[in-house]
Amino acid sequence: MTRKTETAPESERPAWADPEPVIGFRVAGSSRELALPPVAVVHIGASHDCDVVVDSPHVSALHAILERVNGRLRVRDAGSKNGTYIDGKRVTEGDVSDGSILIIGTTPLVAFSARSARVRRQLQWWLGYGDEQQSRVDDALRLVASDAHVVIVSPKGGEPDKLARAIHEASPRAHGPFVKLEHRGIG
Repeated sequence: MTRKTETAPESERPAWADPEPVIGFRVAGSSRELALPPVAVVHIGASHDCDVVVDSPHVSALHAILERVNGRLRVRDAGSKNGTYIDGKRVTEGDVSDGSILIIGTTPLVAFSARSARVRRQLQWWLGYGDEQQSRVDDALRLVASDAHVVIVSPKGGEPDKLARAIHEASPRAHGPFVKLEHRGIG
C-alpha cells in the first residue's frame, strides 16, 4: 500500500468561513432546478404570480417569502396550510444555507450555491445524470459538506482521483492534506 500526502496551496483552498450565497433550489431526487431571481425578496408558492413556482397541491398559493439579509437567505412561512421546514424542522422563519433542505408543503428543495453546483456537476459526471442517480449525488454532496473521511473504491482501471479531489477541495477538510491510498493486488 502506498500513501501520498499533498496539501493544496493556501490560495487554492475554499473560503468556508465566508459561505457562498444560495442561488437556487433543486427538487430533491431530481435534476430539476429552480433559480432564484437576483432580487432582495422572493415569493415562493403554487401561484404563477410567485417568483418561484412549486407546482404541487400541497403548496399554498403564496407559501413562503425568501429575503436576502446581510448575505444570508432567510425564509418566512406566509401562513401556509402545510408548513415550511428547514432540515426537517418546522419553522415560521429561519436561515437557509448551501445544502439546506427546504420543504415547501411536501416538496423537498435542496439549496445550492455556485460552488456546490460546480461540485454537483463533477459528481454527476461520475455517478450519472438521470433522475434515478440523483439520490446518490445528493448523498455525495452531504459528504462534501461534512467533516467525515471519504473512501472511494474504483473498479480496476478506474480513475477516481478527480472525484476524490473534487470532494476534498470543496469540503471543510480542504485545509488539511489530501491523502491518497493506492492498493494493488488486493482483491
